Amino acid sequence: MPSQEGVPVLFRTCIFQSRMCFRWTGPPSPVHLSGCTWKLTLKAVSCAIRAQPSCVAGLSKIQCADSAATRSTVMSNSARQIVKIGVAVTTDKRLLLVKKKGGSSYILPGGKPEAGENDHQALAREVEEELGCALDIDSLDYLGSFSDVAADLKDTVVTVRLYAARLLGSPKPCSEIEQVEWFQPAEAVGITLAPSLQNSILPFLAAHGHL
Repeated sequence: MPSQEGVPVLFRTCIFQSRMCFRWTGPPSPVHLSGCTWKLTLKAVSCAIRAQPSCVAGLSKIQCADSAATRSTVMSNSARQIVKIGVAVTTDKRLLLVKKKGGSSYILPGGKPEAGENDHQALAREVEEELGCALDIDSLDYLGSFSDVAADLKDTVVTVRLYAARLLGSPKPCSEIEQVEWFQPAEAVGITLAPSLQNSILPFLAAHGHL
């Protein structure tokens, strides 16, 4: 039985039932998972290893763009590494997701920062380009960093720096975005999610009352 000593109650379900490695910044607190010791501190959730759908009601009905073959990419030093800034916009326990033209997986709004941009500037630009509305900059709240296999990209690991925020205006598909979806896990059937969403971001949001 893994030791839960020193682990905040909110995180126990998703750490131990989902067998995920959560990485914070702050004073380390060793926690033993399946014979291994992981260092846990107090900020920035990261590094989903293998989640089980029991963390969020309804996830068992949802497909994940993941497999044993692609999962090994996360552990490979040769995989291409990319960083994206993502935004979690929620209302009535629903999460705003988008799907790109030609893509197979739903992902969070956001994208890669351009040269000279900070996270807030990158998100504001991406939201305007992808959703045709504005981002409420004052509402931005950093939630953590999550790493997993990138959706629809070969041999690539993505790290999502995630923020919660509100939008100013109604989102609609623009530019490279084909579809916008207000996602609720308990009602979703047959939706393919990016691995980072399925494995770590959705459980985290649920554990913190966003879903």
